Amino acid sequence: MFTNISWGSYLTGLAALLALYYTYVAIRYYSSDIKRLLSGKTKEPTGPSPAVAFQETDPEIELHEKAEQFTAEIKNAVAEAHEQGMDNESTLSLLEPIFTRFDVLKYSPYRSALLELVVSEFGKHGSVILSEEDLDDLWIKVA
Repeated sequence: MFTNISWGSYLTGLAALLALYYTYVAIRYYSSDIKRLLSGKTKEPTGPSPAVAFQETDPEIELHEKAEQFTAEIKNAVAEAHEQGMDNESTLSLLEPIFTRFDVLKYSPYRSALLELVVSEFGKHGSVILSEEDLDDLWIKVA
């Protein structure tokens, strides 16, 4: 029955039908974009750029920056405690304002790593021996 239609005729007809179909879809769903494209106007972005929106709304970046600040202050406190030859109680009172200032880190995913950092920093100098439990209690106390 279809022996009278050659492959060339079939492919030409199929290409014509596909062109009509995609022209219909473009006009139906993208007419405003096509008009804007043909008129040469560019679309003005609305709202903040994605980079600005990302910076304003990502609390993970803020937490990371706070953790870095906490680390720097802890290292300074360790050096100060070592220079002054402080005991455990004096060292905990030295750490209390730092833990108060960085209260936002108390419930962050960085908490255990930060406590381990404090213990290891004091362990390097050996003048004061603090445990994670002591520091955990301090962090709960300053709440």
